[in-house]
Amino acid sequence: MNRIVICAALPDEVRFLRRWLRDGIRSIDKKLSIEILVSGVGRERMKRTLDSTPYDSVSCWLSVGYSGALIPDLKVGDCLQGSTILTANGARIQPECPAIHSFQESRRALLCSDIILSTPTQKHQYHEKTSADVVDMESAAVAEHALARGEAFAWIRIVSDTVEELLPLELTHCVNQDGFPSPLAGIRTLLGAPRLLPVMLRMAARNTRLGKSLARAILETLEGFEAPK
Repeated sequence: MNRIVICAALPDEVRFLRRWLRDGIRSIDKKLSIEILVSGVGRERMKRTLDSTPYDSVSCWLSVGYSGALIPDLKVGDCLQGSTILTANGARIQPECPAIHSFQESRRALLCSDIILSTPTQKHQYHEKTSADVVDMESAAVAEHALARGEAFAWIRIVSDTVEELLPLELTHCVNQDGFPSPLAGIRTLLGAPRLLPVMLRMAARNTRLGKSLARAILETLEGFEAPK
């Protein structure tokens, strides 16, 4: 049996995937064993989660979730996939790619950043520096983990904000010390910046739509999975 470990930063990113698999709304090949890890935001949290979760053998490590666009032709809801990870210091992490045509043929690159790229200026600068298409904050940890184990790795990301979209940095205060969204922290943030309420409501509605699209993309991709030879 092929074991696929799906890694996400936030529960919301895999909410529909979990629900559909649990309730049998979407089925997968019985030869696949799917396990889901959620770490909280950030590369170090993902690394700690992976290091503390032992597995004997994994056919593919799959990093999934929301990402910011770094190029103008990507719009909210676009879904990208690949196996190449870049870092802000110029490193390229390239573990073995799973035997799925869409990953093997992809020329997309994902930047793993240690900071939130919140402004259009930052997004353009990091694209010019790295040539990456989208950005997240966790995938490098998953790729390095797979590389160290000699196992396959790939990523699937759905665009949650365009390159020209400004993300208020106050939204980063809506997570707790473990890197997970916190209702209490969200209330405190709103009390300090009431202007963020429309933004937060819009993002919540958007994430529901994106979560469903991401779940569909993951399941459709897994239908073509084959363990590396």
